[in-house]
This record gives sequence, C-alpha cells and structure tokens, in this order.
Amino acid sequence: DFVASSKNLMQFASASRRMRPDDLTRISSLYDAGLRHTDNVLAEIFEGLTERGLMNDTYVILTSDHGEEFGDHGGLLHRDLLYDELLRVPLIVLGPDIEPSRRNGLASTVDIVPTALGLLGVQTEMPLEGNDLLALEPDQPSYTISQYGPSRYAVSTSKWKLIESVPRKTELYDLQTDPREAFDIQSDQEEQVQELRQILRRWLRKERQTHSTSASQDLSVEEINRLEALGYIN
Repeated sequence: DFVASSKNLMQFASASRRMRPDDLTRISSLYDAGLRHTDNVLAEIFEGLTERGLMNDTYVILTSDHGEEFGDHGGLLHRDLLYDELLRVPLIVLGPDIEPSRRNGLASTVDIVPTALGLLGVQTEMPLEGNDLLALEPDQPSYTISQYGPSRYAVSTSKWKLIESVPRKTELYDLQTDPREAFDIQSDQEEQVQELRQILRRWLRKERQTHSTSASQDLSVEEINRLEALGYIN
C-alpha cells in the first residue's frame, strides 16, 4: 500500500497523474480526516472557553496559510502556483458585537492584522498593508493580490483572475463560470487582461517603493534553522 509520507508525496508534487486513482482518493480522505480532527479540537477549545465564562469576552480569528492540491492542476500538496485550491482558505472572525451572518466578498491574509487591531481598538502609526474588514462595507475591496516570490502574481476579482508568471506567461479565468480554473481564456479577453494587468502594475510599483525605503533585517542562525525545518528555505 502507498504510504502517505512527505517523502513519497513529494515524488508526485508536479505529476499527480502518475499516481493511482485509489491512492489519490485515499490521500484526499486522510486530509479530510485531518480537517475533522481540527474541527473537533476547535470544538473543545470553544467549549472550554464557554465553561469558563470567557467566550463572550473573546475574539477568535480562524484562518490558514494555504490550501492543498489533490490533482486539480496535475500536482499534489502546495507548490508554486496561484490557483484557488491553494489560495482560498477560511477566514472566520467571531466575537462580541460581530454580526454572525456578515460575509465579505473579497479578503486577504494581509487584512488579518488591521482587522485584529481594529477589534482591540489599537492604533498604530506604522502603515499597514490590508484593510480592517469589519470597518468596510460588505463586498469591498474590489480585488485582491496574490504572490509567489518574484516569479508569479495574481489579481482576483469576484469574477476574474489574472495570473502572470515569469518568464512571461499570462492566464485568465472566469471564476463565476469556471471556478476550477480549467479554461484559460486570456486570448479571448484582451481588454480584461489589460485592465487587470494595470492593477497589478500599480501594486508592484507601490510594493517596490515600500520595500526600497524599508530597512533590511538579517536573519539569526536560529531563525534560519527554523525556516529550514519548516521547508521554506534550503
């Protein structure tokens, strides 16, 4: 039987089609079991807070750093791609005075810090990327930016997603009619491509200006070792 270890799974990171369908199904089921376990652990935490009378004085933000791919675009795990199976993660905020049914159309992980500071009434003079989601009207902002290193960027709206890769490759998807991002239609939507590309260029210019004026910081040996252990650097 196939053993779902990290070493074995990495062999199929970019070639899930070489994996037997029943093994792929089994791996997906193991992932679902992990989600169920997480759900059970969260239930225990919330029950403990409730029993101690703390739930009505507690804010909770639930999110994840990335999703996982199970053959959606020919690979496994999380790799250097910007499709929605890797980008779309939960972002749930609950606590006193938060409308239970509130839903924002678009959000990003850069919104978490401004939102948390807004909940706590903390003001900072430091400029922050992102928005306080609870201070916005629903369905704002109108787009989000995603990035993988200096080689791949994406602009997403409620309908469109543009992915720009280096060396130059452009993809455009209609997320409303093609939520699995299976049909690249950039050759048929040049006007839409240019509109989203302009948004990305403005964002890149702003990012470069921000980083060119910020002080660099060297990592300590301990920090480098932690990043290596997590697999983020070699």
